[in-house]
Amino acid sequence: MRLLTSPIHPWSFVVSNVIVSVIVMSLQIVVTLFCMKKVFGIESGVPAYVLFPVLLLFGLAGIGLGGLYLNLVILVGFALAFGLVATYRFSRNNDTRMFV
Repeated sequence: MRLLTSPIHPWSFVVSNVIVSVIVMSLQIVVTLFCMKKVFGIESGVPAYVLFPVLLLFGLAGIGLGGLYLNLVILVGFALAFGLVATYRFSRNNDTRMFV
């Protein structure tokens, strides 16, 4: 409904929404990778410069497919992936002091 009542062209509305979504998603990925590596000390075994584009592609797929439900599913998928990385790291090292 906003599109019909706004004085801008539909393509500029869509492009601006995509640009803002990509910027916000990129910031979320950077914060997540920073917290994962520096705050929690979790090493994924994959360099951040490789992991960032992969996560960005997952996020773009979520935006492209649309819908709040799908975005929440992708968010849960990210949480599960990082949880599995943490679980794997913990299972490989039985000393809890080395985990954090």
